[in-house]
Amino acid sequence: GRNHALVRRSDGTVWAWGNNSAGQLGLSGTSESTIPVQVPGLADIVSVAAGIAHSLAMGRDGQVYAWGSNSNGELGDGTLTSRPKPLPVLGPGGTGLLNLVQPSPANPNQLPAAGITLSAGTGHAPLSVDELRG
Repeated sequence: GRNHALVRRSDGTVWAWGNNSAGQLGLSGTSESTIPVQVPGLADIVSVAAGIAHSLAMGRDGQVYAWGSNSNGELGDGTLTSRPKPLPVLGPGGTGLLNLVQPSPANPNQLPAAGITLSAGTGHAPLSVDELRG
């Protein structure tokens, strides 16, 4: 992000640090952190992306989560309200939940061969599922 960092550890947890003025660290508040802290409520994550003041994560099952600034609808929850903790992104047309792997694979190691890229916006390098497979 512009003033925050977001990483996915090999155990599928997400860690963040830096500016948290819009809740982009996912810590249910706006206190900044100068050291990596685990983002609560996320597990089995395969991809993350950091926007200017929002963050995105995708679970192995394809579910997409967003948190932080929502001044332009970045969080995909149908509002313009910023959220300080990860929440599921709504599906197309605002119905259901966005899932980038439909249906979810029976075996979580069977992600699409083509790869899925999660991007937080212009000027920010995305991480793709293919890059995170080990």
